[in-house]
Parts: sequence; C-alpha cells; structure tokens
Amino acid sequence: MSSSKNPLKAAYSKVREAEERHAEKLRAKAARTAAPAERAPAYTKTLQATKDKAAARRKALAQTERASVAAAVRVRKDDGGTLPMGKALYLVQSFLQGRERHAEASVEQIREAVGINIDPGANPQLHDALTESEHVEVVPAAGVLRLRYRPKHGVRDAAMLAALLSRAVVSGVPRSELVATKEQPQACYEGVEADIEKLIREGRRTETLDASQMLARAVAIERPDTRDRVLFAPTAAKQAPAGLRAAWAAVEVPRGDDLQAALVQRKLLSKEELEVRRARKAAAIKAREEAKRAAKPKRERVGSRKITNTHLDLGK
Repeated sequence: MSSSKNPLKAAYSKVREAEERHAEKLRAKAARTAAPAERAPAYTKTLQATKDKAAARRKALAQTERASVAAAVRVRKDDGGTLPMGKALYLVQSFLQGRERHAEASVEQIREAVGINIDPGANPQLHDALTESEHVEVVPAAGVLRLRYRPKHGVRDAAMLAALLSRAVVSGVPRSELVATKEQPQACYEGVEADIEKLIREGRRTETLDASQMLARAVAIERPDTRDRVLFAPTAAKQAPAGLRAAWAAVEVPRGDDLQAALVQRKLLSKEELEVRRARKAAAIKAREEAKRAAKPKRERVGSRKITNTHLDLGK
C-alpha cells in the first residue's frame, strides 16, 4: 500500500520532514553562534596642525629635489670608479650610524671605511649633501671636518629627552622613534628605555609641581592601531585652594524635580521649555520602543499536532 493511499503514513512522513527542517535550522543557528564575530577595525584619526602640514610638504619637496640631484650626480671613489651620490650618502650615513654610541668620525676614518673622500676639494656636492642632511651632524672642530650620526629628534642623553618631551604638547613623540626597533637597530642613546619609563612613572604622580619640575615628566598614550606608545608632556594645571575645594564639596546639587524647580526659580529655564523637553523625551522613548517591536520577528503560531505510531501495525 502506497503512502498516498494511507493517510496515517502520509501524515507521519510530513511530520518527519518538518522535524528534519527544524533540526537543520537549529544546526545552522548553532553554527552561526559558534563562529566568532569579526571585530570591526579600529578607527583612528590623526589630527595635524596647519604649520606641521606645511613643514611636511616642504620637507617632502626638498627630499624629492635631493633625490633627483643624487640620481644625476656621480661621486668619485678612491679606486677610480664612480657611484651615484644617493648610494654614497647611504654608505656614509650607515657607517656613522653603526659606530658605537654614534661616535664622531673624521674624514680619514670615513675614507678608510667606505673608500670615499668626503672632503669638499674631492667631492664638493657630496660634502654639501652630508652637511645638509638631517641624519648627519657636523661636530665643531678647529679646521677639521668631523661628522657624527644624528639620531631621531637629535636626542643623545636624558636631558635632551626631557627637553624634547616637555615640548610635546600637541603632537606627541612615538616611543618607537627613540628606542631600538627592527627598522632602527640602534636607540638614540644607551639607556633611553629606562629614562622613558622613569619619565612616565613621574608623570603618574598627582601632586602639583611648578614649571621647572614638569620637565622631568611624561605621559604615555597607546595607539590602538599600531600599539605604539606616544609620549606627551603632562599638563601643568594648578590645583584650587583647599578652602575653595571644601566649599565646592559642601554644595548639594539638586536632582530630578528639585533640579528643574531650581532652574525655573533662577529663571534659567521656563516651565514651557521643560514641558517641551518632557514631550520630546517621551516621543523619543515611544519611537525606540516601536522600532524595537518592529524589528523583533513574529513567531509563527503552530497548531497542536497529534503523532501516533499506529502505522507500524499496518503490516501485522
């Protein structure tokens, strides 16, 4: 006997199909809830002052001009060959950067290391490019040219670090530009990490200090996108006198209806304005509740079902 001719068997088949569909929905729902939700990427907006933007544009333009000149000019080597000035600059700066504690070097020491004479009589354009480079510092000496590597921000000791951070009010100084990293194998100076942590610890102190004592402090803020700590100068805010703070603490601020009555009494708000605010608030609450009800899916009403297994006795 086919299921189309047996109503009990047909009903049982429909019930089994409905149960399978329901089980499939439950499995899909469990898979969706088990999958970790993708976190939206953190949004970070960096604000830059107009003068900083102009300085960055001038710096980029100067770098472009220097790059074009470096690509066209050839530098003479001691072995008789030549190489582009850009590569010569890189070799000299790398040698100065690799010296222990960024020690200064003379013309002869540089010549022995890289095989290039940086004297203005031999390579005048290379000499001018080195003395104008932001990564090279000319050491004052009597009639002798001596150069040394200039680290980022020119920081060489704890005093220069404190002076730099004391000026970091609007634009902070990233910690990665001061310490040793993969991109910058050498730190500004030995022990800069300990000095930074000391300045941060001093910046957590709450007592009020004068302007001279604020130099030995710093505040660190971690960027959410790069996880780099940006260092700022702490704000030198003065605390109110103890008597004034005690008077403020003794004032009781009214709340709720008492606050509204006080505002009306002092003619800061009128009763009509308060009524408008109440009506606006009630309308907003009602709109939120209606939107919540509209977004909630309605459950389908399922009638009662009677399931039997009498069809198993059909073949007996």
